[in-house]
Amino acid sequence: MRAYELTGTAEYLNRGSYLFDQIYSEWDTAYNGGIWWRRDAHTPGQANAQKNMATNAPMVMTAVKLRNAYNNSAYLTKATQIYNWTKSTLVNGSKVNDHIEGTGSGIVKDWDFTYNYGTFLGATVSMYQATGTSTYLTDANTAAQYVVNKMVSAQSLMYEGENDAAGFKMVFTRNLNRLRVQGGQTQYLSFLQQNATQAWNHRRVTDQIIGSDWLRPTGTSYVQSLAAAAGASILQLVPADGYTGYIAGNGAYEAENARRTLASGGGMINESTHAGFSGRGYVGGWNTTGTSIDFYVNQNTSGSRTVTFRYAAAAGNASRYVKVNGVVVAANLVFNSTSSWSTYGTVSVSIPLYAGSNTIQLGYDSTLGNSNYLNVDLLSGL
Repeated sequence: MRAYELTGTAEYLNRGSYLFDQIYSEWDTAYNGGIWWRRDAHTPGQANAQKNMATNAPMVMTAVKLRNAYNNSAYLTKATQIYNWTKSTLVNGSKVNDHIEGTGSGIVKDWDFTYNYGTFLGATVSMYQATGTSTYLTDANTAAQYVVNKMVSAQSLMYEGENDAAGFKMVFTRNLNRLRVQGGQTQYLSFLQQNATQAWNHRRVTDQIIGSDWLRPTGTSYVQSLAAAAGASILQLVPADGYTGYIAGNGAYEAENARRTLASGGGMINESTHAGFSGRGYVGGWNTTGTSIDFYVNQNTSGSRTVTFRYAAAAGNASRYVKVNGVVVAANLVFNSTSSWSTYGTVSVSIPLYAGSNTIQLGYDSTLGNSNYLNVDLLSGL
């Protein structure tokens, strides 16, 4: 449909309407509505049988485009039907969930991906444009704020992985920009500009390619095309702000959004079981040597900084090493015990940082005397 809008070629419109009808035929009454993800799996409880955000939200956008192209209100009726099911089933307050599966009334899987938030934003903006109803903008802003506040490291969009995950930020930023421009929500301009600068600052200077993690320099190995496309995309979305320095952000780095070095079998997990955490949760179950939480931080100037870790240590005193840019600055930093896993303490350490990109690694090495379980919530102070 976007190809039709760009070219006016009837073949693209015909193909778009045909594909829409084929996909829409996968709507049924299981889970009270919604379109199945796969045409070969639409029996509740069957392997791969799910109804997800990735299928249903883009269908809202497509239906609105078809309504506009054909001036046929039946498409808007379908867009409204799909949107209402998607919101009532897969959206819980500010949280945009991944999919519903299983027998009976189903189980909603609440995985966080910026892609899902992006497609939902696209659906809300499309419905707002089609109807002028302001509640769609309310839905959009609620979802957008979740990502802007909780799926970031110091206000820069978090790393989500390679392969298809490397393109998730592209879908989110594209539709956040639609919300800014088509929905009149100008408050997101600075966020988008800062992320564009962050991506550009961490490009590989030999060929100007941007990798999948916008908080750290792009390495010398291959970069997947989808990751490179995401970086190129955000540079085209918003006007340049003229800023050429580093992006330090707000200095708060959620542990659950950081990169991790895992041992065989893992060694730590993201959790949100125990109350009192900031952000989306914390890194928990951590008591394995050879593992670490890696925070990629950026500073405008070099110098000594004091950083603070927020943590819980209900199993007793724990300890970890701290490395900055590969150099040990604290071999056995002690995290004093807390009275419960829902009670948090803080410990601070002074570290040297460069202007530009830095890596702060909080790690477990038993040869340094590191020991005991530790949940880590947040690094702050930068």
